[in-house]
Amino acid sequence: MRIQGILTGIYFLVAVVFLAVNPDYARAPFDINLVFGKYEIVILPVILLISLVWMLLIMFVNYVSVNSLKKQVVKLKAQVHDSEKSEILKLLKEINEKIDGHSTTVYQQLHEIEEILKGKKSSENG
Repeated sequence: MRIQGILTGIYFLVAVVFLAVNPDYARAPFDINLVFGKYEIVILPVILLISLVWMLLIMFVNYVSVNSLKKQVVKLKAQVHDSEKSEILKLLKEINEKIDGHSTTVYQQLHEIEEILKGKKSSENG
């Protein structure tokens, strides 16, 4: 965007310098032939108007492309967020499964220890 704006500005300055150095051409009317008539137009406002329209066109095209890129960035951020969220949920599920498996094993071992201790108490009492 900046390069195109700079190039358009350079073109504009070159045209202004050319017209300033050659005032005869800048103020001299020239004939333009349209389909429905022939007109005499001074070249200075034509060149300035063309430069202005060109700069506005470049600015509009760049504005549209920047907005489309911003929309793509928003979409990609949403995709990254969704994929991160799904990965986190997947990891949490794996962690919970491992914790459940270990807690079951620990519970079984505690139950076995409890039964061993009950067996020792009954053998000591009997």
